[in-house]
Amino acid sequence: MSALSENTQLYEYLTQHYSTTHYRFEKIFGHSFPYKKLNLESITDLKLDGIEDLRGIEELPQLRSVEVKGVRDLSELERCPCLSKIKADLPEQQVNVDSLLRLSQREGMESCEFYGRGVHSISSEQAMQFGKTTSISYESLAKLSPEQFSKVQARFKEIHSLIRPEMGEVEKVETVYRHLLSQDFQYDKNNHQIGSNGYLINNTMYGPLVENKGVCSGIAQALEHALRNEGLDAVSCGGWANNKPMAGDSHQWNQVKVDGQWYNLDLTNDYDKKSWRFFMKSDGDRDWAECHYADKEDKNEPIHDCTSTKYDEVYREDSRQREIRKLQQQKDQLRQQQINITLSAMDNQTYVEHRKK
Repeated sequence: MSALSENTQLYEYLTQHYSTTHYRFEKIFGHSFPYKKLNLESITDLKLDGIEDLRGIEELPQLRSVEVKGVRDLSELERCPCLSKIKADLPEQQVNVDSLLRLSQREGMESCEFYGRGVHSISSEQAMQFGKTTSISYESLAKLSPEQFSKVQARFKEIHSLIRPEMGEVEKVETVYRHLLSQDFQYDKNNHQIGSNGYLINNTMYGPLVENKGVCSGIAQALEHALRNEGLDAVSCGGWANNKPMAGDSHQWNQVKVDGQWYNLDLTNDYDKKSWRFFMKSDGDRDWAECHYADKEDKNEPIHDCTSTKYDEVYREDSRQREIRKLQQQKDQLRQQQINITLSAMDNQTYVEHRKK
């Protein structure tokens, strides 16, 4: 029994989707009857959805192009002698990166495209080893070359180094929010740059993170992935930069879940400001509501109700003033501790005399 026939899931899929119709003449009835026949040698282009096991796929001798979804291990494709094009939607679980590398580097490979949440399994060092015909995509918006992907990963690594183990969730969000964009970042709405893969670089996270130029969609995408890298639940969402639908320019921002509650974030409108008007805001916050209208009809970008007002007033003040206030509070606490230590060392008579002074 062949490996393909033993892999019943793949074999049945091929039989259902790639069998051809033939006709057999029956003398007893005097006419022909149609029947299905699977000819493995005739399959040159293959699209698989929901098939996780690729054992036996090498028995398709003329297979040149394959598109798969949800497969963690593509090593079986290395056995296909004529394969020259691969497109793979990688699942969120850990994938076999070594196999992806070998496939991208093999002789005669015309193109490899890897996308989906599984690309997070690829480190920046590994990304640089992929073949020149390979592209790696963050979701569906950021189609990056291996070199670009490597630079994005390096920036996320820099941000992660600023996170300390003792930080709470809101402190992690604040750290990422403060350091995601460099001080040299410029909003670049009117000067889009076309990437090597035909994508608008400034619409992807590569522009804001690496080129220090970008627009709201790239900023929102970068912030979403940076927060996810720190174990936080975050999404990108969109609508209009006004308090009514279609009344202003289209816009994208973020939402993050902290301590069980969802909050709004808009780094595009906060990155160059002394105060953070749009950080950890509820839907009803006065600053937020006057210039954000969510497009809740867009099913591709889930939008959550942000009802908690816990941080509406906390970050409205100047960030420098907030730091000064925190330092003053720490100074007051240390001073009080020193007083308490001094008083506790006194006997009753000394304490009475000290109070008289």
